[in-house]
Amino acid sequence: KISRLTSGALARPFVANGALGAHAMAALIWRSALVAALLVVGTNALKAERHTFQKASVVSAYSAEESSMMAQLAVMGREILDLAAEPAKKEATPAQNATAAEQAVPPAMSFAKSAAVSQNRTQALMAQHEAMTNMLAHLKSSIKNMNKQEAEGKVNAKKQIEKLQQRLVSEQQKLKQSGLSDFDHELLVNRTRTDEKELEYWTRSRDLQHGMFHSSLKMTHGLMSKANAVIEAYNTVLATGKLSPELAKQLEAVSTQLPKKH
Repeated sequence: KISRLTSGALARPFVANGALGAHAMAALIWRSALVAALLVVGTNALKAERHTFQKASVVSAYSAEESSMMAQLAVMGREILDLAAEPAKKEATPAQNATAAEQAVPPAMSFAKSAAVSQNRTQALMAQHEAMTNMLAHLKSSIKNMNKQEAEGKVNAKKQIEKLQQRLVSEQQKLKQSGLSDFDHELLVNRTRTDEKELEYWTRSRDLQHGMFHSSLKMTHGLMSKANAVIEAYNTVLATGKLSPELAKQLEAVSTQLPKKH
């Protein structure tokens, strides 16, 4: 009963007067079409916002990873400098560092203790060297992924820009036609305005994406150079048991350029 009353109340304006009913129906259709057009515009805007959010998330995650790697490099660079300095300190003042109890230790036991310390030190160096090698491999993989994303982003942006440019040309030509209804004219004006904003977004987004690509690439190459310097120091210490003054100076410079791990 309520349903019939409601239906009758809604339908009454359309049937009470033939002319008024036709006018109201046309207005309803016009509004429905306008709402549908606005939904399309809103969908395009949401796609653009989602694209922006995804790019921002990727850049944020990459920046956090880069900061973590820089801190790790700083720690490992400092550790290899400290480890390389330990034998030199012991060789420089053997009598001063040795206590009476240590001097009384039989040579065989002293040798065994030194061998154990040396083995532990070598194992620690090898573990850190492996970690550095894995980091370098990861950085190389990151460059490969960045190049791939840059190529895909370039193709995608070009496709979107060309599609929007073609659509704008079509809409502008239609706006010049005579005999357009008020609805068609308003719809075309709204679409043109939206497509112009979307074209501006894609053009600007592509420029920003390309700039971020070059910045990330430069940062990654810089990290690779520092990682190679630290790895070279580990190789030298593992092979010779010491670090040359030149390499130590170079590694010291690398460590000071990197952030300290908190």
